[in-house]
Amino acid sequence: MKIQDAIESRKIFFITGKGGTGKSTYTVSLGRLSALRHKTLIVDFDNKRSTIREILKCQNLSTEPQGVGNNLFFSHIEPEDALRFYLNDYLKSDFLINLAVNLKPLKSFYNALPSAKEMLITYFLLHLIKNYDFEKIFIDMPASGHAELFLKIPHSAKGIFKRGPVISIADEMNRWIYSPEKSGVIQITLAEEVVISETVEFYRKFNAIGNVSVLLVIVNKVYQMYDTGFVSDECFKDRDILNLYNYYIAKFKEQRALTDELSKSTEGRIIEIPFFPVKNPASEIFEYINRQ
Repeated sequence: MKIQDAIESRKIFFITGKGGTGKSTYTVSLGRLSALRHKTLIVDFDNKRSTIREILKCQNLSTEPQGVGNNLFFSHIEPEDALRFYLNDYLKSDFLINLAVNLKPLKSFYNALPSAKEMLITYFLLHLIKNYDFEKIFIDMPASGHAELFLKIPHSAKGIFKRGPVISIADEMNRWIYSPEKSGVIQITLAEEVVISETVEFYRKFNAIGNVSVLLVIVNKVYQMYDTGFVSDECFKDRDILNLYNYYIAKFKEQRALTDELSKSTEGRIIEIPFFPVKNPASEIFEYINRQ
């Protein structure tokens, strides 16, 4: 499946992978590609530092969508904002909401309850999906292990609660978000042994959840082999150039072996993106995938 085919096949995309693989960069690049044809929303959960905000050059963070380009919108969901939004649906009073948010017993319960923050963030995500007319939504998920918690939210909720509003919300999440017809996972990885191993592990875990599946695995920063026939033999007499060339060849062969292994483990669902030697490669990646 090509990247554009994957975008056309679903509405909601969970972008995840091991930390440092380029999740935020690809969330933006895929969002920009989608926005060429569809009204698109990019969603970020990072409450420490928004890399996406920096890439998009967004001056302010807002839970409600704000325009960041032609046909492209951005929402940054903080856990406390998601909690306030949830309480507002039931308390309908700013005074009571502020009181509830600052109550130590509630904070302790909120921090101790498994997947509570993920549940509240997903509740706000449900609001964005139901109340805005976005055609495509790209979600910059946490690293793989934490992302798995998000994808299991409906299962977790039903495991903790047997009745009440939470069960109804979990059912809504299944209808609107966690559906094989509506959503899918895109994993971002690097052609490095440890990262590939984790990618294969979570590829299997994500697909085993049952309500989502992995559409693509994007291998970032892949070395390319070019014809060196036009290079003068004199160049290779320079020891530094020769050492660099030999290193590149060794790295290329190592990556090829790892990507071949990954392709077998993921039924060929991989897309390789070349290494761009720039500090912020989002624009280069967008241009590359737009040409494919």
